[in-house]
Amino acid sequence: MISLIFPKAAQFLPDVSLVLSEMGYCPPHNDHLQNLIVEKLVETCEHTEIKAGFFLLPPKSVKIDKQIYFDDQQIFDPGAIIISQMAHSTSLALLLATLGDEFDLWARSLAENDMLAAYIVDIIGSLLVEIIIDHLEIGIYLQAALRGEKCSNRFSPGYCQWLVEEQKQFFDLLPPEMQFVKLQKSSLMLPLKSVSAVIGLGRNVKKGEYHCHICTLQNCYRRKKTRFIL
Repeated sequence: MISLIFPKAAQFLPDVSLVLSEMGYCPPHNDHLQNLIVEKLVETCEHTEIKAGFFLLPPKSVKIDKQIYFDDQQIFDPGAIIISQMAHSTSLALLLATLGDEFDLWARSLAENDMLAAYIVDIIGSLLVEIIIDHLEIGIYLQAALRGEKCSNRFSPGYCQWLVEEQKQFFDLLPPEMQFVKLQKSSLMLPLKSVSAVIGLGRNVKKGEYHCHICTLQNCYRRKKTRFIL
């Protein structure tokens, strides 16, 4: 099953307080900064072409052992943490979202003249694409429920000890309708503001807590850090 969405950015924009929090600010903060964030949120709507979707592999096509198998062929070796989280999965959901090339060009042009504006836009872009992936995840929960299945947490190559090089296998599994992001030899995705992720589905899947306390990746979006600038 394939589900695609091409929404307007205004539907998913993060609010000002979330952007400020991600920047490390807490109240009180100056009006100039808040006004600049609002300005860039509005402009974001003019510089995005969101494309997103998920693809569900057929039921009972996936097996979880020490690696992840699809139709009896190994496709992923994400490591022990993710394998334990995806235990009993019999299918996978592949998620992909991007803000488009125009957003990258805009962000790059801002960086040439206004580093603060560029920094704000970079944060807005990262938050926006994650919010879109969150929205896709809800759709997967609904489809899983219709199939009488449960969902694992979502994971992405490059996080939680999963080698980013396995992006290649991820992209090899995508249907033609979801080829709106290009994968470089370095495993970097283009456009830059793009996210890929995998969720396990199965009748006996149990959604556990993320194991952030044993993960060493400091820039993970799941890692909660207190970073306040007064």
